[in-house]
Amino acid sequence: DGAVVGTGSVYRVRKADKSERITLRVLAENDGLTGTALIQSQQIGKQPKVKVKVTGAKAALTVKVKKVKAKKIKGNVVAKLIKRLDEYGVPVYKTIGKAKLKNGKASLGLKKLKKGKNKLVFFVSFKGKKIGDAQVSKKVKIKR
Repeated sequence: DGAVVGTGSVYRVRKADKSERITLRVLAENDGLTGTALIQSQQIGKQPKVKVKVTGAKAALTVKVKKVKAKKIKGNVVAKLIKRLDEYGVPVYKTIGKAKLKNGKASLGLKKLKKGKNKLVFFVSFKGKKIGDAQVSKKVKIKR
């Protein structure tokens, strides 16, 4: 909520941080030049276990969370293809599929996969504040 919760080189996540997002701000100074970088964390909550199975142009996701029934697991899934890395080494994504997560399961179609190796990242966000967001990377080899 905009409050400073710590300064220094180390911050340990506490119980009070549950269902919050933490923003890390790094200030760098060198020879009269200054730069600032901001990085925001995923939502802090129970850690989900996400399994992804890719078959052809379809992907199936299964999510399990300790002490949470499958009926309560709802959210969204976005599949993105890593096209390249920019000059700073940060991946450049292209969205290739979206789906709703119901009862801990989702099925989505993947479009525009090339022949050969494809690097995919599945971004899973959940409704409510009990479960933290998740990312799953998957390498897929397409034969056509």
